[in-house]
Amino acid sequence: SSGDWLLKFLYRTSSVKFRIAGLGPICWKNRRVFNFDLSSIVGGHLDYAEKMDVILKHVGVRTKDEYKRIVGIPKSKNFLSFSSLIGADHSKVKR
Repeated sequence: SSGDWLLKFLYRTSSVKFRIAGLGPICWKNRRVFNFDLSSIVGGHLDYAEKMDVILKHVGVRTKDEYKRIVGIPKSKNFLSFSSLIGADHSKVKR
């Protein structure tokens, strides 16, 4: 997030040579690296953990709630564990 004051502080106190990741785009010619501006979602450093579900959806990662909706599992207070996802029938999941 461009408004992340903690990252700006760390940058200023650590080094004037290098730009710190998270304050702006990364200029890298690697097809596997993508820049996402999360400023509209995250206001500061402490927001990431609280808004992780929204962030993951924004960057295209399916979350457990979306997986449940796609395969028709009703919502409950119990969440899917990683081990239960491994054995699940993934043929119903859109790719």
